[in-house]
Amino acid sequence: MSRIFILLMALVIFSSSQALAFKLPSYQEVCALLTDLQGWQAENCSGMNMNTPMGEIVTAERSYKKGNYEISVMVIHGIQATQFWQPFAYVTEVDTPENYSKLTTVDGFKVGISHEKQTNSGSVVVLLNEKDSMAATIFVVQYNDMSWKDGLRLARQFDWKKIEKAFK
Repeated sequence: MSRIFILLMALVIFSSSQALAFKLPSYQEVCALLTDLQGWQAENCSGMNMNTPMGEIVTAERSYKKGNYEISVMVIHGIQATQFWQPFAYVTEVDTPENYSKLTTVDGFKVGISHEKQTNSGSVVVLLNEKDSMAATIFVVQYNDMSWKDGLRLARQFDWKKIEKAFK
């Protein structure tokens, strides 16, 4: 009985601290920050705001196409951001015949890159802010049929500082 009580109290404290940590925007406000990319056809942005026992979650996602190229851009706040960032929390660089991953800094932001060499696809994950040394908000570009450098170049076309500011 006491274990259950302690667990419930920990969840209440954790979810309260997460909820009070940031002034969270609506997903529509975040969608407005996922701007058009010159030369790319953008789909409509979708997303959600959700309250859970583990805190609030905000997500926004928009897809872009240009010929045979396609990218998906997401902003994620909450426990999902922590989980998405997890692989970059422990590794600074890994290079194998199949994959290339690294953690770097771009324009003052921590950036995780995960690239699958055989499919020439992967993701660029930008850590926008942290809470208690855990990822709270991330910006993600998932790409196909391009190099990680091209994926990073496309990610840099978005205003990371403006997106970060929306969550403060």
